[in-house]
Amino acid sequence: MSVAKLCFVFFFFFFFFFVLEASSSSSFPDSDDPISAAPLPLVDDDDTFFDASSSSFVLRHSARLITRARLTSYGQLHRERFRHPPPGPAESYDKVVLEWEGSVKGVQFDRMGALWFDEVPIVRMTTPEPNAKGVRWRFERDVTEYRRLFFVSNKKEEEEAHFATLSIPNVIDKTYTGVLCINATLKFYERVPKRWENETSESEEENAFFPEVQALFKPIASGNPWKTIALSGNETHKIRLKQTSQNIRRAFVDVYASGHSCEEFWYTNLPNSEAAAYGMCDGGAFRMFEIRIDGKLAGARFPFPVVYTGGLNPLLWRPITGIESFDVVPYRFDISPFTGLLNDGKEHTLEIKVKGNSKEGMWYVDPVMILYKDEKYKVLPGKDIKISVLSPLDVQTKIQNNTTSIKKRYSNMTGVMVNTEASLSFVISGSVGPYRSLVSYNLHSTSANEIIDSGSSANQLSSTAGLMVENIKIKIGDARVSSPLFKRHSTLISNYIIEQDSKEDNSTFDLNAQILPITRSRAEKFEWFNPQWPQTGSWLPRLSDKLECAWSDSIFGSARYNRSLSNHSLSNIMKAETTENFVISLSPSSTFPSSTCYEKKLKATNGTLHKPENVASISRCVFPLGVSFCGQELCGPGVDGIRNARGGSNF
Repeated sequence: MSVAKLCFVFFFFFFFFFVLEASSSSSFPDSDDPISAAPLPLVDDDDTFFDASSSSFVLRHSARLITRARLTSYGQLHRERFRHPPPGPAESYDKVVLEWEGSVKGVQFDRMGALWFDEVPIVRMTTPEPNAKGVRWRFERDVTEYRRLFFVSNKKEEEEAHFATLSIPNVIDKTYTGVLCINATLKFYERVPKRWENETSESEEENAFFPEVQALFKPIASGNPWKTIALSGNETHKIRLKQTSQNIRRAFVDVYASGHSCEEFWYTNLPNSEAAAYGMCDGGAFRMFEIRIDGKLAGARFPFPVVYTGGLNPLLWRPITGIESFDVVPYRFDISPFTGLLNDGKEHTLEIKVKGNSKEGMWYVDPVMILYKDEKYKVLPGKDIKISVLSPLDVQTKIQNNTTSIKKRYSNMTGVMVNTEASLSFVISGSVGPYRSLVSYNLHSTSANEIIDSGSSANQLSSTAGLMVENIKIKIGDARVSSPLFKRHSTLISNYIIEQDSKEDNSTFDLNAQILPITRSRAEKFEWFNPQWPQTGSWLPRLSDKLECAWSDSIFGSARYNRSLSNHSLSNIMKAETTENFVISLSPSSTFPSSTCYEKKLKATNGTLHKPENVASISRCVFPLGVSFCGQELCGPGVDGIRNARGGSNF
């Protein structure tokens, strides 16, 4: 039985006895509201947003996107007109935060969903599983880079109207009673006092900080957004691109993506040759997002194994939620080497594919293009793009059936061990006008899956372990300067160890799951060079600042559920314990000699949260250069080298 099918069996038994005996002492226990150890974007109770630079971000405007939406059906699209855009120019606001609030009560699966502004996705999410008392959850998302979307006219004419659209496919009937209630609000902040010495600069420099945001699909106009953005098996999104502007200098693609059906637990899938024998989903345990422009390789990323709140064993996620389960962070690709191509006014093709995607599974993939333009130029012509594949994609799979180790540990049982290893390394470079960009990728992943089966679909042991490492380097330069304007080296590490044991005899069903652990880690090294124009008439580079930052989010957990097969109201065992530890570290400084600037520890037992342990407050994290920490990621114009250390544009 696959993990996905195993979870389905668990849900079937769980919900069946819940509905029959919701009021009895044996019903699924209440739990505290969902929580995560990840830091919020530093907004305190009086709506003042602080950073460590002696500046504060003061709330100037709030605008509702979604008001008391009630999601009750699969095809429902909740659509609201955006009636209260912020007053004044976009440059008046330094940060925009989306605040999400949700509640659900009764019996319901975890549900996936998305929020769009017009056709642009701004949130991909899943919901918690409720209890009889009901739960509330919230998260915040920094959408400052998308802020140009929200500075729109508020004319009465329908053709000028802008809308927010929410979709969370849901089912309400006699069994599943949980109606999803959602509010979503945009909050606009101004930094007081201004942090940068030239924040009142000319409009063309300010425009550099307000990129154009383009939807690459029209999922809302299609009437069926999930069908529009779905990818299954070898399917590929092919998107036609034609830019009207010819002065694009930096370009990015944000890919909102989540796996479902047989792709929800893609990291446990067996190869096609073995899957049917064990009732597992196929496709193997290797997945990779790949993007191409005009057929040329433009980027590659590994997906993170997000576990939704119904995954593995729902008791694990009460109340500590899985990493990114409420806010699935988009995968960013820097396609700046291709900006010269985009500036030629011709039509081009962007392709997005999920390598290894199974035919029975589904990835919902919705891309957005972020374009930074250089207003000093009307046209920025490009030069040839060079792609050097240092090591082509190589996926190696080793299958071992009924190994000696399996026979020694489990008599009268059959099993398979599958080891998968993959690697890819390439460099992309290109020029536009006097500027040059280089992006390099070095990816490596390894995984081991073991399935032990007694021959009965209800009795199965499974273990899966994996490690994915992504090294991505970005270098931005100017032909008039001997050294780069900006350098970034990102190392992303995802690792997981998961064990499951399902048993069924004549009287009981038992599900035991352990996470040992699931971890998402990242290390970043930035260098910003501040170009000077001396009287000699030649540019000289000067190193302005650098930052080294690392963070890690790690979850350990164990949960067991055992109940009677003959009496669905009789639960013999329902116990769980989960811990989460989120740590942010900066290079030691004279101000804070310790490298750890933020640490929060959470522990929950049987649905009850212990007192959180705040080892180090986020206020100790000093981020220069227009960089701040936003939930699971760094954000701000300094992150991609748009700003330099003095607050000026690198344009």
